Amino acid sequence: MKKIAVVYSDYYEEIIKGLLSEFKKLNETLGYDVEYFMVPGSMEIPFVVKKLMLENKFDGYVTYGCIIEGQSYHNFVLQNSIYHHLLGLSLEFMKPVGFGILTVKNYEQALARAVGPKARGAEALEAVHKLLS
Repeated sequence: MKKIAVVYSDYYEEIIKGLLSEFKKLNETLGYDVEYFMVPGSMEIPFVVKKLMLENKFDGYVTYGCIIEGQSYHNFVLQNSIYHHLLGLSLEFMKPVGFGILTVKNYEQALARAVGPKARGAEALEAVHKLLS
């Protein structure tokens, strides 16, 4: 059985619960062996993913977080840096990384993408699954 590591930020609890719920629903069908790793914020996700990749225990990785636009450019710096590092790790270790980190303008947009008909929590797992199949 293939193993998936889910690395997620708990910074926006309601958003992350929705994303993880969608992940879990899809995984009931796919049947991956899953371990969860919580970090304080999205910025810490690449660090933990690399640490886990060095241990070489997982076939794929799914990441969840939420970065909401603020009054400065901080969110753009964060989201671009995180995306760049996760993509680099995927290529360096040749392991799929599903990017489920929401990058939105406000909390309402994040909530709409985390729960309900526009929920995006399963998409990161779908991408990893397709690359592992």
